[in-house]
Amino acid sequence: MSWDDSDDSGGQSDESFESNYSEDVPASASNAIASTASTPGGQGSDESYEQNYSEDVTPTSTTGSQNTYGQANSPNNPGGIDTGNGGDNVNPTGQPGILQQLGSAVAGLGKNADGSTNLLGEVAGGIKDLFTGQAFGGGVAGALAGVAAAGITAYAVGKLLAPSPPSPPPDRGQALQLAPSQDLYIPVLYGHSTFAGIITDCVQSNSNDLMTYCVTLCEQTGNLLSTGAPSSYTFNKIYWNDLIVNFQSDGVTLASTTDRTGYVDTKLAGLVKIYCYVGGSAATNQVAPVGTTLASTIAATSLVPTWDSTFQMNNLIFFIVQVTYNLSAGATGIPNMSVTLTNSMNAPGDVFYDYMTNSVYGCGIPSTMIAT
Repeated sequence: MSWDDSDDSGGQSDESFESNYSEDVPASASNAIASTASTPGGQGSDESYEQNYSEDVTPTSTTGSQNTYGQANSPNNPGGIDTGNGGDNVNPTGQPGILQQLGSAVAGLGKNADGSTNLLGEVAGGIKDLFTGQAFGGGVAGALAGVAAAGITAYAVGKLLAPSPPSPPPDRGQALQLAPSQDLYIPVLYGHSTFAGIITDCVQSNSNDLMTYCVTLCEQTGNLLSTGAPSSYTFNKIYWNDLIVNFQSDGVTLASTTDRTGYVDTKLAGLVKIYCYVGGSAATNQVAPVGTTLASTIAATSLVPTWDSTFQMNNLIFFIVQVTYNLSAGATGIPNMSVTLTNSMNAPGDVFYDYMTNSVYGCGIPSTMIAT
């Protein structure tokens, strides 16, 4: 039973990549770069990669030891970081260093088709300056400050350009299936017990948003031999998935549930209604659980859409449950429900006599054959 109702990853073409910063290339510098430099990551051609960084290449001294990144020492910079104005972060061979490569590559993404700079290009150009330290006046302090600011800026740009989180999938309802009962019997209760009943009917309505089902608990026993009074039944507690159901003032609508630790949860409030019946489906057979008072009574045949006057439910103890579908509250199916039920027939003599003489669930022995 169903309760349902271009392959462009941001890369730049050779032509557009070659045009980045080409207006700043001095003739002498661009001619000084070897034409055999390889392109990292397969971006563009060798020629375009040379042009991208030719404006920043300045001769550097090869005197002194070199640091890990291959940058030359100088008298004013014994730490080995070349802080020249135009030659920041370049290798001794004149090729651009890794930080400058990254800054210029990012800036290259900000060109429009006509060569003009777009908003991303403006931001990327600023990032380039931050990576090289020029935005902070050069020098070691400027370089370090530039690296820190570049990290912050890159993070902010990443958050700005990050895709929005995907929307949650639509709620397509829950598929439910009730297996047929293999027992085909209804139990008999004497005295007091907590137990689960048998689902004997289940119907969907209201565009599949409302589930109505009948839980049959037990047979109704006869009169007590000791007093002649009819058996009476009391619904002491009703459990929803092992949680005690607390009712609203009408005696049928769930107000909250209480777990074994005493925690009270109201997420199911108003979504579940439980109607209890003793001996039949008429409105006069409806009873209130202990601690509640019924605001009104209603026939069970008016609750189950497929029932008519022929559904008498004679001599049966049962309850009708209505659940309004709600995914966030967890009201999406049929829970494990049980009741604590009391039958006033509990004396041994009364129980033995009832079972021996009843022709529906007992032995059907004529009372005249039993000495009382």
